Amino acid sequence: MPVVPGTAAGGEVAVEIAWGVVVLVAGLTCWLGQAIAASVPATAVKLGLTEPERDVDPGVHADTRGEAWWDTAITWPLPVAGVLLIIDHGWWPYFGLFGGAVYTYATGRWVFTRQVMLARGIRVGTPAAVRTGRIAFAIWGAIAVVTMIAAVAALAA
Repeated sequence: MPVVPGTAAGGEVAVEIAWGVVVLVAGLTCWLGQAIAASVPATAVKLGLTEPERDVDPGVHADTRGEAWWDTAITWPLPVAGVLLIIDHGWWPYFGLFGGAVYTYATGRWVFTRQVMLARGIRVGTPAAVRTGRIAFAIWGAIAVVTMIAAVAALAA
Protein backbone atom coordinates (compact mmCIF):
# COMPACT_ATOMS: atom_id res chain seq x y z
CA MET A 1 0.00 0.00 0.00
CA PRO A 2 1.29 3.45 -0.74
CA VAL A 3 2.37 5.44 2.26
CA VAL A 4 1.45 8.81 0.80
CA PRO A 5 -2.19 9.12 -0.30
CA GLY A 6 -2.60 9.97 -3.95
CA THR A 7 0.86 8.73 -5.00
CA ALA A 8 0.16 5.07 -5.71
CA ALA A 9 1.48 3.81 -9.02
CA GLY A 10 0.80 0.66 -10.97
CA GLY A 11 0.69 -2.40 -8.74
CA GLU A 12 0.48 -0.30 -5.59
CA VAL A 13 -2.93 0.96 -6.69
CA ALA A 14 -4.14 -2.60 -7.16
CA VAL A 15 -2.89 -3.61 -3.70
CA GLU A 16 -4.44 -0.53 -2.11
CA ILE A 17 -7.79 -1.18 -3.78
CA ALA A 18 -7.68 -4.91 -2.98
CA TRP A 19 -6.92 -4.29 0.70
CA GLY A 20 -9.62 -1.61 0.80
CA VAL A 21 -12.12 -4.16 -0.52
CA VAL A 22 -11.01 -6.73 2.10
CA VAL A 23 -11.37 -4.17 4.89
CA LEU A 24 -14.73 -2.97 3.57
CA VAL A 25 -16.22 -6.45 3.15
CA ALA A 26 -14.94 -7.76 6.50
CA GLY A 27 -15.96 -4.60 8.31
CA LEU A 28 -19.42 -4.48 6.77
CA THR A 29 -19.95 -8.16 7.53
CA CYS A 30 -19.34 -7.49 11.22
CA TRP A 31 -21.26 -4.22 11.33
CA LEU A 32 -24.29 -5.52 9.42
CA GLY A 33 -24.34 -8.72 11.46
CA GLN A 34 -24.38 -6.75 14.69
CA ALA A 35 -26.98 -4.31 13.35
CA ILE A 36 -29.25 -7.25 12.48
CA ALA A 37 -28.60 -8.91 15.85
CA ALA A 38 -29.44 -5.67 17.65
CA SER A 39 -32.53 -4.65 15.71
CA VAL A 40 -34.09 -7.96 14.63
CA PRO A 41 -32.69 -10.68 16.92
CA ALA A 42 -35.01 -13.40 15.61
CA THR A 43 -33.66 -12.84 12.10
CA ALA A 44 -30.10 -12.92 13.44
CA VAL A 45 -30.79 -16.33 14.99
CA LYS A 46 -32.29 -17.64 11.73
CA LEU A 47 -29.24 -16.40 9.81
CA GLY A 48 -26.89 -17.99 12.35
CA LEU A 49 -25.45 -14.63 13.40
CA THR A 50 -26.24 -15.23 17.07
CA GLU A 51 -27.20 -18.13 19.29
CA PRO A 52 -30.77 -18.98 20.21
CA GLU A 53 -31.45 -18.01 23.81
CA ARG A 54 -31.95 -21.68 24.75
CA ASP A 55 -28.33 -22.52 23.77
CA VAL A 56 -26.63 -20.02 26.08
CA ASP A 57 -26.63 -18.96 29.71
CA PRO A 58 -29.09 -16.08 30.37
CA GLY A 59 -26.18 -13.78 31.29
CA VAL A 60 -24.41 -14.60 28.02
CA HIS A 61 -27.61 -13.91 26.11
CA ALA A 62 -28.03 -10.50 27.78
CA ASP A 63 -24.34 -9.66 27.21
CA THR A 64 -24.57 -10.64 23.55
CA ARG A 65 -27.64 -8.44 23.05
CA GLY A 66 -25.86 -5.48 24.64
CA GLU A 67 -22.74 -6.14 22.57
CA ALA A 68 -24.83 -6.10 19.40
CA TRP A 69 -26.18 -2.61 20.15
CA TRP A 70 -22.79 -1.23 21.21
CA ASP A 71 -20.91 -2.86 18.31
CA THR A 72 -23.43 -1.41 15.86
CA ALA A 73 -22.61 2.01 17.28
CA ILE A 74 -18.81 1.69 17.22
CA THR A 75 -17.72 -0.71 14.44
CA TRP A 76 -18.49 1.55 11.47
CA PRO A 77 -15.05 3.23 11.18
CA LEU A 78 -13.27 0.16 9.78
CA PRO A 79 -15.60 -0.22 6.77
CA VAL A 80 -15.31 3.53 6.24
CA ALA A 81 -11.51 3.10 6.24
CA GLY A 82 -11.96 0.49 3.51
CA VAL A 83 -13.96 2.90 1.35
CA LEU A 84 -11.45 5.70 1.93
CA LEU A 85 -8.58 3.36 1.07
CA ILE A 86 -10.29 2.30 -2.16
CA ILE A 87 -10.69 5.93 -3.25
CA ASP A 88 -7.19 6.81 -2.00
CA HIS A 89 -8.46 9.44 0.43
CA GLY A 90 -5.98 10.89 2.90
CA TRP A 91 -8.22 10.27 5.94
CA TRP A 92 -8.16 6.47 5.60
CA PRO A 93 -5.28 6.01 8.09
CA TYR A 94 -7.19 7.76 10.87
CA PHE A 95 -10.28 5.65 10.32
CA GLY A 96 -8.04 2.60 9.92
CA LEU A 97 -6.34 3.22 13.27
CA PHE A 98 -9.55 3.84 15.18
CA GLY A 99 -11.53 1.12 13.43
CA GLY A 100 -8.64 -1.32 13.75
CA ALA A 101 -8.38 -0.61 17.46
CA VAL A 102 -12.10 -1.22 17.93
CA TYR A 103 -11.95 -4.54 16.08
CA THR A 104 -8.78 -5.59 17.92
CA TYR A 105 -10.45 -4.87 21.26
CA ALA A 106 -13.64 -6.68 20.24
CA THR A 107 -11.64 -9.71 19.11
CA GLY A 108 -9.70 -9.96 22.35
CA ARG A 109 -12.75 -9.39 24.49
CA TRP A 110 -14.82 -12.02 22.68
CA VAL A 111 -12.09 -14.68 22.64
CA PHE A 112 -10.89 -14.26 26.23
CA THR A 113 -14.35 -13.79 27.73
CA ARG A 114 -15.65 -16.92 26.00
CA GLN A 115 -12.58 -18.89 27.18
CA VAL A 116 -13.14 -17.87 30.80
CA MET A 117 -16.85 -18.61 30.55
CA LEU A 118 -16.22 -22.04 29.00
CA ALA A 119 -13.65 -22.86 31.68
CA ARG A 120 -16.27 -22.07 34.33
CA GLY A 121 -18.91 -24.23 32.65
CA ILE A 122 -21.02 -21.34 31.42
CA ARG A 123 -22.99 -22.12 28.28
CA VAL A 124 -21.77 -19.77 25.52
CA GLY A 125 -23.23 -21.63 22.54
CA THR A 126 -22.81 -24.82 20.63
CA PRO A 127 -19.26 -26.02 19.93
CA ALA A 128 -19.79 -25.30 16.23
CA ALA A 129 -20.94 -21.74 16.96
CA VAL A 130 -17.99 -21.09 19.26
CA ARG A 131 -15.61 -22.44 16.59
CA THR A 132 -17.22 -20.20 13.95
CA GLY A 133 -16.92 -17.22 16.28
CA ARG A 134 -13.25 -17.92 16.89
CA ILE A 135 -12.58 -18.11 13.15
CA ALA A 136 -14.53 -14.92 12.42
CA PHE A 137 -12.85 -12.97 15.19
CA ALA A 138 -9.40 -14.26 14.17
CA ILE A 139 -10.03 -12.95 10.65
CA TRP A 140 -11.38 -9.60 11.89
CA GLY A 141 -8.51 -9.28 14.36
CA ALA A 142 -5.87 -10.01 11.72
CA ILE A 143 -7.41 -7.53 9.29
CA ALA A 144 -7.56 -4.92 12.05
CA VAL A 145 -3.90 -5.35 13.00
CA VAL A 146 -2.67 -5.26 9.39
CA THR A 147 -4.80 -2.17 8.73
CA MET A 148 -3.40 -0.40 11.80
CA ILE A 149 0.18 -1.23 10.75
CA ALA A 150 -0.50 0.12 7.25
CA ALA A 151 -2.14 3.23 8.73
CA VAL A 152 0.86 3.91 10.97
CA ALA A 153 3.17 3.49 7.96
CA ALA A 154 1.02 5.89 5.94
CA LEU A 155 1.02 8.49 8.68
CA ALA A 156 4.77 8.14 9.26
CA ALA A 157 5.56 8.88 5.62
